[in-house]
Amino acid sequence: MDLFEAMRGRRSIRKFKDKPVPLDIVKEILEKAIWAPSNYNMQPWYFAVVTGNKKKKILEAMEDVSTLVAERVSSIFDEKMTKLVKTFTRTFGGAPVIILAYSDRSFGNTPSPPLKFDPGILSVATAIQNLLLLAHEKGLAACWTSAAALVEDNINSILGIEGKDLIAAIPIGYPDQSPPVPPRKGRGIGWYT
Repeated sequence: MDLFEAMRGRRSIRKFKDKPVPLDIVKEILEKAIWAPSNYNMQPWYFAVVTGNKKKKILEAMEDVSTLVAERVSSIFDEKMTKLVKTFTRTFGGAPVIILAYSDRSFGNTPSPPLKFDPGILSVATAIQNLLLLAHEKGLAACWTSAAALVEDNINSILGIEGKDLIAAIPIGYPDQSPPVPPRKGRGIGWYT
């Protein structure tokens, strides 16, 4: 698959088929995703692959924040889309696999001078982008969502994870929808000479 074709063809999918994803495909995607660039070559990413009973417990935790997330997005979305966001937050669209993306705190503090951003988060974000494109290449779909960070302590307790910051949850599976191409907003590039 051509890289730009993958970039244009990938969608954030919020409804998945009730069909298991072979974990060897997930493993291959993750092994390739970590070939991302990272600030200071920290490579701070940690991916937790969640299925089965642990996934059910995480979805129960997400139930607790679905109303809060819906309230937060209600100012930018209409009522129908707000309801969809609330449902997706509770169910992750029925995805058979949830990948939780973490930044490992064991890499220490940011080198001086202090930056306005956490380079660990940015590094994990590059690996997430790779993951999304690789999943698309394999015929899978995914959606990058940050709502899980609202119940990070609960999720970490469920999984027994310590010393890592939860950056995102990525539900992954076979798509059961085909959303239209969202238009580009046409801003965000400036030329200076």
